[in-house]
Amino acid sequence: MSDIKLEAVVRETRGKGAARSLRRKGMVPGVLYGFKTDNLAVAVRQSDLLKILHDPKKRRMVVELEIKDNGATSKKVIIKDVQNDILKHLPIHVDFYALDETKKMRVEVPVTLTGEPVGVKNGGILRHHLDEIEVKCLPHDIPEEVTVDISDLDIGDAIFLKDLKAQVKYEFVGDPNQIIVSVEHPAAEVEEVSVEVEEGLEEAGEEGAEEEEQSEE
Repeated sequence: MSDIKLEAVVRETRGKGAARSLRRKGMVPGVLYGFKTDNLAVAVRQSDLLKILHDPKKRRMVVELEIKDNGATSKKVIIKDVQNDILKHLPIHVDFYALDETKKMRVEVPVTLTGEPVGVKNGGILRHHLDEIEVKCLPHDIPEEVTVDISDLDIGDAIFLKDLKAQVKYEFVGDPNQIIVSVEHPAAEVEEVSVEVEEGLEEAGEEGAEEEEQSEE
């Protein structure tokens, strides 16, 4: 796991006015709390924060938060929560949670599929059921991603959570019978579309019947 570093400064003033002033300067106000950490009001550069938030591999990773103006302290944290502006979809507040590096934690990491399934070459439909998998491990052992080789999947085959090989540094959490990825027969796709069309026709028929009854009245 590569270290992700993020510089922060201590916020001397709080309140809506101070927060708006920070945002105009390209900063995002936030708060740091957690293991052996008193609540501390901080702020980080929006551009630096977005580089982490827009990368699914980094979004769940441990971040080394470097607070330059607080005795040059550094904390291992995770981004616990982010509040976004409804219209601009940009972060307006962020929560950082300080970690106990000796205690295992649960976190979701992205699933990356590799290879081209045999079943897809034969006309099958690839279904990616789980985009993320929850793992349990020490903070410094959080994987950037879980890679799943799907080359051998034929039509009708699936890979379940229980099929993934056990790892030394982390363990998988969740229902072992959860399907991660499968290759389905193309007929399943046709049948699904047909059902949707039939339901749409039925609804249209019911609406037409209601209109007739209203007109007769």
